[in-house]
Amino acid sequence: MAVERACWIMPDALNAADVADLARRVEELGYSRLWVAETLGRDPFALTAHWGAVTSTLGLASGIANVYNRHPGVMKQGAHTVAEQTGG
Repeated sequence: MAVERACWIMPDALNAADVADLARRVEELGYSRLWVAETLGRDPFALTAHWGAVTSTLGLASGIANVYNRHPGVMKQGAHTVAEQTGG
């Protein structure tokens, strides 16, 4: 049984290029999952879609999207869009 490693980050202090580099580096280091917290800085769905464009093997997730700030329909739209853009 292979051991999977996950990384959970809050990249609010990074610019878009650094966020993309970070995702690529996490993948290069052999992590299988990359999670992002929903904070005041960035939309987690847009960020995971961005990561999906620059990585090929990482499982991507928000951990956790704030259900008090997002209507369930908007959550569904975001998740559907990311799944569509990243192939899953």
